Amino acid sequence: MDKLKYIVVEGIHGSGKSSVAKEITKILQERWLPAEYLHFPDEESDLGKVIRRVLADKDLYTHREVLGLLYAAASNSLHIKSKDDGKIYILERDAVTTGLIFQKDMPRDTRIEVYTFGIENLRKSGKVIYVKIDKDIARERIITRNQELAKSDHQVRKDKAGDKFVEHKFDEMSLLYDTQMIPQLKKLGIPYEVVENNGTIRQAGEKAVETLRDML
Repeated sequence: MDKLKYIVVEGIHGSGKSSVAKEITKILQERWLPAEYLHFPDEESDLGKVIRRVLADKDLYTHREVLGLLYAAASNSLHIKSKDDGKIYILERDAVTTGLIFQKDMPRDTRIEVYTFGIENLRKSGKVIYVKIDKDIARERIITRNQELAKSDHQVRKDKAGDKFVEHKFDEMSLLYDTQMIPQLKKLGIPYEVVENNGTIRQAGEKAVETLRDML
């Protein structure tokens, strides 16, 4: 395996991916490593701005195959960027890992073509941290999050809160993640580790960093 260049934090909705990803970044920085948390996709990049516009358009947002292609392009751009800049990027999800679950959003041949590059790079110089959490805790977080989104001035966020998709599909989507993510990572030879998030965020972050000790 090449030198570690990025970490993808995955898990079911409400598992605390963002918090764990930020904590991993903080711990690595405390150890004087050039780590950077990056919300995926990077909304400051050109591709990120395009994705943000699509997400803000209620009609375009329904075309999941278009979003899938845009996210794949953003993912591959990150892989290219990370080759030589010396940083370790910590992401909450990535098009490659999310694509393992939502594979039906685009035709198989297209999916294989656009994700092959990202998968190869993740296999060689990345690692997935899969965050496990009690599902009842995660469900309550989703409900609370929807209540907060409903108060937002951002129309798309209001729409997401209003359609209650994640909340209503929570059991189904959680089952997909818990039964398909790890087998797919194993099949593709992508390094991964499962980290429990039933204590503090600091504890989860430290557990995750401990699994990286031979890769830093």
